[in-house]
Amino acid sequence: MSKTIYQMAGTIQIPEEKQKEYMHCVRRIREQCFARFKGKSTEKILTGILQESMSETICCLMRDEEICPVQDYAVWLQEVLGRKIRLPWRGRLWELLLLLKQTEKFRGISDLEVWEKCPLAFTDVPQEQLLAVLCVADAPELRTEAYPAWQNIFSESRSRLADGTYAFRSACLSLVFRHMTECDDFAAPEAQAEFLHRLAVLLDADLPRRQQLAQESGAWGLLAEISAYVLPAVILKAYARVKGGEFWDLWFSMKIQGYTDIVGRADEYGVY
Repeated sequence: MSKTIYQMAGTIQIPEEKQKEYMHCVRRIREQCFARFKGKSTEKILTGILQESMSETICCLMRDEEICPVQDYAVWLQEVLGRKIRLPWRGRLWELLLLLKQTEKFRGISDLEVWEKCPLAFTDVPQEQLLAVLCVADAPELRTEAYPAWQNIFSESRSRLADGTYAFRSACLSLVFRHMTECDDFAAPEAQAEFLHRLAVLLDADLPRRQQLAQESGAWGLLAEISAYVLPAVILKAYARVKGGEFWDLWFSMKIQGYTDIVGRADEYGVY
């Protein structure tokens, strides 16, 4: 039977002002684990959870090639340290999924694993992050609304985007992409390449730039306006559905990182 491997995905960066506290916690974990356990695996797990809690960059403890479930261990770590801990990166579901998919050894992870193994007692989950993951995974919990009429999308539908639901915005995305890709000009390879380049630029742009692009009339302006309210995964997934492509193949072929800044209503983009 092969030995279980615990390792960190991502980059661990403990702020300089927390280095002393971090080393004190590491020593405390080592002392407690030496007193209670013969093996080193518990010490590795607790140290990994500590690193997750204190790192200012996204990281995640992995067990072999899967996300390590940490909820029970985090409870025990709190007892060892004598204080509460938080695991903020575990709640950044889309960003965590993207990190793992960008790491060769973890690329086979399922889209929903970041949600299924999320330690909800120790993190907040922004709703837009959850929606992006459920969308990419084609989760049955997500439903779309009937398409608005194309002739109304620049008036009635566009005015509803700010207060619209995920389902409404998703329906608008599908309609926009159908309109853009079903025209005769799109059949030319050069036109498709230009379209994907322009889409990649949009999905990597910051919020002020996207809001500027939203002032344009037509489909691109509408697409930029929708991008103010959903993460790029939702937009690219809508395009992949229309074209019949595989989401991750398309994402990596575009060589993008994707924006993370959006506008959200407090009642819509709360936390779990």
